[in-house]
Amino acid sequence: MASVNDLRKHVLDDAVELMETLGMVDPLARRSDLPTPALRFLRRVLAKYATLVFTRLHTKAGRGPTGITASIDGVLEAAKQSPSFNPAEIVTFQDRREKLLDEMPAYGVSLEQLNLFRNAELAHSLHPHQPIQPFAMHVLHTFGDKTYELVRDVESALIKCGAPDIQTLPTDKYDEWFAHAQALWQL
Repeated sequence: MASVNDLRKHVLDDAVELMETLGMVDPLARRSDLPTPALRFLRRVLAKYATLVFTRLHTKAGRGPTGITASIDGVLEAAKQSPSFNPAEIVTFQDRREKLLDEMPAYGVSLEQLNLFRNAELAHSLHPHQPIQPFAMHVLHTFGDKTYELVRDVESALIKCGAPDIQTLPTDKYDEWFAHAQALWQL
């Protein structure tokens, strides 16, 4: 059975990967005139991966063979089982996550659409139940930033309640990877 710290480790790794991937893809996503097929391919692959990580972070808590789902909601549900963590603060974080997801449709995409995209594109579903609507990369970036902030805030709250410090989530992770991408793509 996975502990809250096991779940936290997965969520922290995913949060970092989300910022790294967004930083790598954004220089490519900002250009409609990418000069080579290789850059267009990398933009497509990195956008798919960012979608996968985002949807993984926002999966509702559930139970499987190893315990609770390794997602933000999974960490919060697992934290409820510990007397060290403030239940009211956990509910506040759950509400904040739901509010973030509720805001997405106003920007042209919902978590349901991203999950459909993930299932069709990444899990190789040949017959999606409904057409997949395209979405702008800046939407994923906007909500990726908010997701990263939420994970950082949850982690800070858990550490204040006595959880061990597993991994630092720097505020400039996206900027670091955007700079790496600018140098790599030479854009």
